Amino acid sequence: MTSSLVAYILLVSFFLLDVFVRKGKTAKSLKKTDSDHKSTFFIVLTFIVVLICSLILNWLKFGTFHNETIGTIGISLMVVGLLIRVNSILTLGKYYTRTLLTVGKQDIIKKGLYKYIRHPGYLGTIFIWSAAGLAIQNGIIFITATILILISYNYRITNEEKMLLNTFGEKYSEYKKHSWRLIPFVW
Repeated sequence: MTSSLVAYILLVSFFLLDVFVRKGKTAKSLKKTDSDHKSTFFIVLTFIVVLICSLILNWLKFGTFHNETIGTIGISLMVVGLLIRVNSILTLGKYYTRTLLTVGKQDIIKKGLYKYIRHPGYLGTIFIWSAAGLAIQNGIIFITATILILISYNYRITNEEKMLLNTFGEKYSEYKKHSWRLIPFVW
């Protein structure tokens, strides 16, 4: 029960950090772009579905289990995810936008986590939302959140990489050769 409460606090923190850590009006905007292809909508929909389902299923005690060790592991992964996401937002600064677009004279950032991973902010978000199912101790939410968040971010990353290739061309192709999409040594 305690880990569930902490998990919900961390999810609220996820949204609050997103509001307070993003830099600039453009980074905070939800204005539609041609490159986005509704990926932002699908991600937000995933967040809403997971939140509502977790509240309902836990209230009904459907899919719940009681294992504080797993709950603690879930909380730990959520915290790691938040740290990765905040680091990513701070590293990109005004270029870390909610919708898919490039800003002004933007260049490819290759420092910090971006030296190794092209989408560390998304990796952090995947950790947060997938691990929330472990932290709230609900197997159905863990599986549902993991599947939905992976589908949503795979779609997002596919569209983002097309946009970045169109914007930066060979420079982005070269960056792709020396970095991992999401998970080092795997993908």
